[in-house]
Amino acid sequence: MGCTGCGGSVSNKGSVTKRKNSSTNSKRTPWRTKSVNPIVGVAQRLKDKLVAKQPLRTKRMDICKSCEFYDEILVRCKDCGCFLKPKVLLKESVCPLEEPKW
Repeated sequence: MGCTGCGGSVSNKGSVTKRKNSSTNSKRTPWRTKSVNPIVGVAQRLKDKLVAKQPLRTKRMDICKSCEFYDEILVRCKDCGCFLKPKVLLKESVCPLEEPKW
């Protein structure tokens, strides 16, 4: 069997034969394969779709901090019980008060 990292091989008896460094094998790392790239792309698209941009998160948190229901110790809304750090992070989330503040 050949090693994708160093280009060496293993015999049936378990002895390892290392291949001399070649320019093609020295640049290749065994964990970096083409199959990883689609996963990274999907994760990035999910993040872009679900996570609010930093300016929006900051604006939401500033509104919450000025609210009478803000609990600064737990960073939580005293009225609805939401934990605000994950709440402001999600793009589609809204303030759940009867009269939403954001």
